[in-house]
Amino acid sequence: MTLEDIELLPVKIRYVGEAMRKWASLKGATVDQWAITVDGHLHVFEYFTGLGCRKERNKPNPPKVADILYSLLSDASAEQRNFHEWCSDYGHSLDSINALNAYRACLDTAAELRKCFSYELLAELNNLLAEY
Repeated sequence: MTLEDIELLPVKIRYVGEAMRKWASLKGATVDQWAITVDGHLHVFEYFTGLGCRKERNKPNPPKVADILYSLLSDASAEQRNFHEWCSDYGHSLDSINALNAYRACLDTAAELRKCFSYELLAELNNLLAEY
């Protein structure tokens, strides 16, 4: 599989509209929101791009499938560490409910990705996108 092959995966990208950023730095900034689905699966992943990714001022530019999967796989990597390790790796406070909610959302992403793609394909995507 190559980066070009990733773009052919059965991933559907639908523009939702402008939204306010909910997580981390730049909370409250305006972003473009996308709904991401994989053929045959009901779960909808949220994906956001900054307004600076637009080619034209008022025209959102759809993200690449590789960009989306890189982000989702990065979030899903939380399942490889416990909450304390995850907080340490990402600079979050162990006493933060927001951090705990973000960690749990990452674990949910991992579980949903396993429903959408085989273990083998996820491993191949992780290897291919590791240096992305």
